[in-house]
Amino acid sequence: MMSDLLGWKQSHISSKSGLFEDGNPDAASDPAASLRRMNCRVAATCPLGSISRPPKTRDDAIRSDDTIKRFAELYLFGEWLLLDGASGLKATPGKAPDKTIILKTVAAAAAEIFRRDQPQKEGLPAPMDHDKGKITATDLSKRWKELFDDEVSASDFRGRIKTVARVLPAYFDHLRSGVATGKGTKRLKSPTLRKALDAMTGKVKVPHAASPVLSGSSSTSRSHASTPAAHVVSTGHGFSIALGYSTTRKMHEYRRAATPLPAASLSYAVGPLNSPQARMKDRLIFMPEVAIKENYEAKALIDRVIVLVDTNARTHFQRVRDAADIAGRTRSFVHDLAVRAGNEGWRARLPHAAHASSGHQFAILLQEPTPKMIAAILEKIDREWEIVGDARLFLLEFSIDFHPARDRAPEERLALREQMVGLLQRHHWLDRSNKLKVDDDARQVYVQPATAAPKASAQFLFAQPGKVPRLVPDHELRHEHARNRIAHGKHVNTLYLDATLYRGAQPNGLRISTQHKITDQVNPETGTRKELPDDERRARIEVEISGEERLKEHGLARIEDLSTNSIRKLKTRYLSFWLPTSPADRAAEKVVRDQLTWRGVYGVDLTERLQEEDAYLEAKAAGYKNLRRPKGTTGTLCAWEELNKVVGRATDTLARRWSQFSWKKR
Repeated sequence: MMSDLLGWKQSHISSKSGLFEDGNPDAASDPAASLRRMNCRVAATCPLGSISRPPKTRDDAIRSDDTIKRFAELYLFGEWLLLDGASGLKATPGKAPDKTIILKTVAAAAAEIFRRDQPQKEGLPAPMDHDKGKITATDLSKRWKELFDDEVSASDFRGRIKTVARVLPAYFDHLRSGVATGKGTKRLKSPTLRKALDAMTGKVKVPHAASPVLSGSSSTSRSHASTPAAHVVSTGHGFSIALGYSTTRKMHEYRRAATPLPAASLSYAVGPLNSPQARMKDRLIFMPEVAIKENYEAKALIDRVIVLVDTNARTHFQRVRDAADIAGRTRSFVHDLAVRAGNEGWRARLPHAAHASSGHQFAILLQEPTPKMIAAILEKIDREWEIVGDARLFLLEFSIDFHPARDRAPEERLALREQMVGLLQRHHWLDRSNKLKVDDDARQVYVQPATAAPKASAQFLFAQPGKVPRLVPDHELRHEHARNRIAHGKHVNTLYLDATLYRGAQPNGLRISTQHKITDQVNPETGTRKELPDDERRARIEVEISGEERLKEHGLARIEDLSTNSIRKLKTRYLSFWLPTSPADRAAEKVVRDQLTWRGVYGVDLTERLQEEDAYLEAKAAGYKNLRRPKGTTGTLCAWEELNKVVGRATDTLARRWSQFSWKKR
């Protein structure tokens, strides 16, 4: 959330100027109000003393030397961009850029300039050398989060910087050509925005500190704010991880190869990591030797939704189901919330309208929905029985599917599919800020043939030693039970290609799964499914969020909220991929290699955290005072830039597909 101090300052200064307005820019009733709110929020990032006399009106915004006053610069730019049609800006081929995103990016850049101009007031740290130089994508990501309470990856800003670099010069030409003011037409100057443009495009003499990359890499980009990203390893050594199935029968089921094929494996290169961060100094990076973009096609889709509707007229759930099937040209599943559901299947977690009469409150499950399908279904139900209030989301399940490149031979496509399953299992990670419960711990589910009656069962990646129950989750390392469990994790754990790997659990409202998908079109009523042909089999990672309160936390209370940028935000929080590092020491390198093989970066991070906790407890026992546990949410992991970019582009495509979604009530 936006900080209390920033919110108070925005409220405090909003009455000082007609160019300011208190409130969330995204919730404004019109573009002009959104612009005033955005201008107020940027101004609120500055010390109060510097905002004591802001320009009260647009006519008061120009100095005698025709320079725009600093707290009016963003407002006049936004007025030109949003309200006046951006005169002089030439159109480019392709889809027109989102002007609101352009304005927000310029706002973030202006806030960064203001921050650097006032480095030691209100508790801000003194500037580093690079703070006098280039504004990076990481800087914009930080300011964006501060201003708009929105997590956006630094990698997203590289394209936005290019767009701003095209738009701002057109705006400066507009200012030089003459702008109507209360004192006649003036040729104006906008010094803060000029400084921001120069800093974003690198037209400054002091270079920004280099982003940490692997030794020998020419790239200096970063995909996560304050998190090093790695690209290629040019020096060092390597190793391989063998991939396999739980049984020979399962291998044949997933492979269906007429002739025997070699076992799949993952190859890693290990090399030095260059980083200005003290915590990453003299470390090695473990980089998969695979070209993601060249070998895979990634597609994001909404896999399932559950929509809750209340109707004014009473009806039967079967009539609602029939209407939904006809209107949406699909097969839906409907439940009357006044009827108590069983403990199995999709109905088990639905809310129970205990005191309501039947025939008015329904849950509708839709598989692979489209905007057109949902709109048609809701409009049909509204015409027939009148929907009361909003149609609410109760479950959202969205996935990223990885298909091997279509131009590869069948044997190569199989190998690529198996490799991607192994990569997703080992490199997906939720950072330390996600506090999960004990039944949310990472586990794989597969059919264990050693049992008397083979059936799917869960195996936690970190097994609890002995017969002690799992009292606390893996990450609660201040608890002795968790420390003993992670310490026991030096033993082998095998990740199987036919297993589904889970983080989170349905009762807690969040579940993320990595799957080797060979079936589709699951019927939640009967459990039947369709077996996929070889060219449709794929690796998948899936995020399932359920419960009205949990979805509200992500801005997804109503079905219409699917048209917002919430899906992109979910990707940033729940679908990121990471690479392990280790000290340049053979013993430490072996620990990381073992955990990467057995449990992926999940095991690497928890093993490192156990070492940190053990060191803290030893120092405390020795009598040392003023001890502090290490802070930070990513430890010594590095963002895997290539895979994160591929997933980000797929998610953006999905978000654009839903951006125009709406439905009309009668």
